[in-house]
Amino acid sequence: MKTTKSTCPYCGVGCGVLIDSNGAQITGVRGDPDHPANFGRLCTKGQTLHLTASAAITLHQRLRVPKLHGREVGWDEALTTAADRFASIAETHGADALGFYVSGQLLTEDYHVFNKLAKGLLGTNNIDTNSRLCMSSAVAGYKLTLGADAPPACYDDVNHADVLFIVGSNTAWAHPVLYRRIEAARQTRPGMKVIVVDPRRTETAAEADLHLPLLPGTDVALFHGLLHLLLWEGLTDARFIAEHTSGIEALRDRVREYTPRETARITGLKEEAIVTAARWFGRGPATLSLYCQGLNQSSSGTAKNAALINLHLATGQIGRPGAGPFSLTGQPNAMGGREVGGMANLLPAHRDLANPEHRAEVARLWGVDAVPAKPGKTAVEMFQAAADGEIRALWIACTNPAQSLPDQATVQRALQRAEFVVLQEAFEGTATARFAHLLLPASTWAEKEGTVTNSERRISRVRAAVPPPGQARADWAIAADFACRLEARLRPGRPTLFPYDGPEAIWNEHRQSTRGRDLDITGLDWARLEAGAQCWPCPDGAQTGTERLYTDGRFATPDGRARFADVPFKPVAEPRDARYAFALNTGRLRDHWHGMSRTGTLGRLFGHVPEPTLDLHPQDLARLRLAEGDLVRVQSRRGALVLPARGSDSVAPSQAFVAMHWGEEFLRGGVNRLTTPAACPQSRQPELKHAAVRIEAAELPWRLVALGWCDEPGAIALRRDLQRFFEPFGYAACVPFGRERHGVLFRAAAATPADAETVARIADLFGLQGAQALHYSDARRGQRRSLRLQSLADGEQRLEAFLLAGDTRAEAWIAPLLVDEQPVKALGRQMLLASATPPVASAPRARQVCSCFDVSEARIAQVLSEVEGGPQEARLAAVQGRLRCGTQCGSCLPELKRLVTRVTVVA
Repeated sequence: MKTTKSTCPYCGVGCGVLIDSNGAQITGVRGDPDHPANFGRLCTKGQTLHLTASAAITLHQRLRVPKLHGREVGWDEALTTAADRFASIAETHGADALGFYVSGQLLTEDYHVFNKLAKGLLGTNNIDTNSRLCMSSAVAGYKLTLGADAPPACYDDVNHADVLFIVGSNTAWAHPVLYRRIEAARQTRPGMKVIVVDPRRTETAAEADLHLPLLPGTDVALFHGLLHLLLWEGLTDARFIAEHTSGIEALRDRVREYTPRETARITGLKEEAIVTAARWFGRGPATLSLYCQGLNQSSSGTAKNAALINLHLATGQIGRPGAGPFSLTGQPNAMGGREVGGMANLLPAHRDLANPEHRAEVARLWGVDAVPAKPGKTAVEMFQAAADGEIRALWIACTNPAQSLPDQATVQRALQRAEFVVLQEAFEGTATARFAHLLLPASTWAEKEGTVTNSERRISRVRAAVPPPGQARADWAIAADFACRLEARLRPGRPTLFPYDGPEAIWNEHRQSTRGRDLDITGLDWARLEAGAQCWPCPDGAQTGTERLYTDGRFATPDGRARFADVPFKPVAEPRDARYAFALNTGRLRDHWHGMSRTGTLGRLFGHVPEPTLDLHPQDLARLRLAEGDLVRVQSRRGALVLPARGSDSVAPSQAFVAMHWGEEFLRGGVNRLTTPAACPQSRQPELKHAAVRIEAAELPWRLVALGWCDEPGAIALRRDLQRFFEPFGYAACVPFGRERHGVLFRAAAATPADAETVARIADLFGLQGAQALHYSDARRGQRRSLRLQSLADGEQRLEAFLLAGDTRAEAWIAPLLVDEQPVKALGRQMLLASATPPVASAPRARQVCSCFDVSEARIAQVLSEVEGGPQEARLAAVQGRLRCGTQCGSCLPELKRLVTRVTVVA
């Protein structure tokens, strides 16, 4: 048994983890109490990491061997074939007929090699990353105003802030460990004010002192309105503006018209709320802004970021403890990818591709003749170019564009049309894998060595605890091997550009490229990183990294002054209209991450939100004559999707919300067939946060639902087999469930009954045949009900699987019998009844609140109804003492506190 220090592979908080392993098997994971990002805390996702590396998942879901056109091959054949195809296409059509699409989940060393491969060896800037979907507007906003892509604040600023201004971020769910810091800071400093700007009443917004539920896309108008008030009421820092900024005059003229009345008209907010927010922001001794995808994923993403930073410049709220505009990173190493210049418009160490001096510097550093000047294709542009036949070969690494990119019809057309698609991936079952001509097995978390950089510019070591499975290799090693084979054709007889014997050599090359730059890390050698994580900059000779930037009031611009950005307000790219009357928003769930290739392997992480849903305001449900759970057809200008409707007061009328995670691996069609490719003209980040949609009842009266328990390998195989049945149905979804056992749920709907053979094949997959199965069938009416029972040692029986087709009303009482493993012998054939009323009294299964201890809302309500009255803190403590919910990772605390305030005491 050994313990290895490493870093979590999920969000940009960058939590340190301790990995326990025994030989080649990971056995546990804990938070690292010494890591400054989390001090031992982990969220629901992080603390279940070891379960995503189980022996069954490694054997049955990991990509373990290279595959060429579905045939297992060795590495030599795989990479030689790839080199021949890429070189041939480049020779025939030019290097810009190639495209590389990489990931913010790669390590910095991986990124560095890919960037050098594309721009230095092949001579194309067509390399971009899925960070384009999450952080490029933040990058553009920082560069426009402060001069460099450098978040100026750090996590410790939460402890010093008097006002937290959280914009477009459901921090409680998207960055839960950081949110634990916010909760602790509010307890320590009860005078702290929290303002949340979000169209939805999220868990974060529900805990705010002031929630501003603005209309989608109106952030710039709000920020201009706040600046108008700050100027009008004398809440700006005139000395800071005069000594450290430029451009206030033009901006002052622009915001003059954004009176509270006009701002309220545009944003849909109340005037008094806007005034209160401005006064809190301006009067607070220290104001810290936290923001994320609500600003970034917008056709005005750069303008939104810059307009928010304007508020900090106007009030001097930057460069000191508790103050500053702090962009929260969505991925574990989106920051590291930006540092090495791994995007279509960037070069290493925050150099700009458009700058000829920067291109010449990089060419010298890399030892190449030149770096091409022509801008590369960004993410959406790259796949549009492939769909148009302009890009003929794609190399995709550590990301799943067939799930995550907007306008999936175009993306899939691109993947189908491309002559050669390489997918370098750890998990074999992603949506993109079925389009790849060549699959290359990559190592993943707990198998890799290198570095990542989190939201606060803190560089942490990633360490391998176990060897990769099968023939899987490190991402940098795959790219370097491919590059060396290309060199034999493209520059024969010349020294290799990729002489790396390990990640430390790559790190040193990257480190040297930063000398004298704003992110200078020449003081961070490998040994120093081994000793602990450090923030950049940390130049040679520095005793420690720099946690806060611009403390001297000098910014990364030619004249050292920050620049006010005179940006106009523009509405969303796709406004609502009579045909598309709803504004669709997308976002994260608490217990899942991105496309769920990792979190989606664990049934326990589906306890909080078990299945895909579309959230609508209860008024809209009533207006559309929909009941809870009714299927609706959601239609955008690009495609349609069917989802169950769920009433929620977290969304405003005429708005809708769906989680971003539901791709074709779990839901027929996938969410991003609805979203728009319209992008910010500066950052090229698409507007994933807004699409105009039409919503109407889906006429799919015939239903099917099946649930069953399996062993872990069986559950993996069952889900894979059931995905093949998505296409015949108007609606289909398949998800895992269960904690100690492994369950699979399959749900489908159609306009007419499915043929009996299809239903029988699905039933067979669930093992609904043989002596232990009970059946009822009416083929003429498309009805079938099947159950599989297991006899126990005490003579009792347990329900192991069931299928209901046609009339599925009995699911309401049959499903809890299976999921809760209740004794069912006394029910016998009564379980074949179609009635929605159970033959014996039973309660419907309550919604889960706490994932760590599987605590339901009903159990919490029961305890709250029994405890004596008193302050909310005492009632919360009573619930935690009895049920333990909220005492481990804390992710459920916001919801738990809301329940405490809602449930009344029984007299």
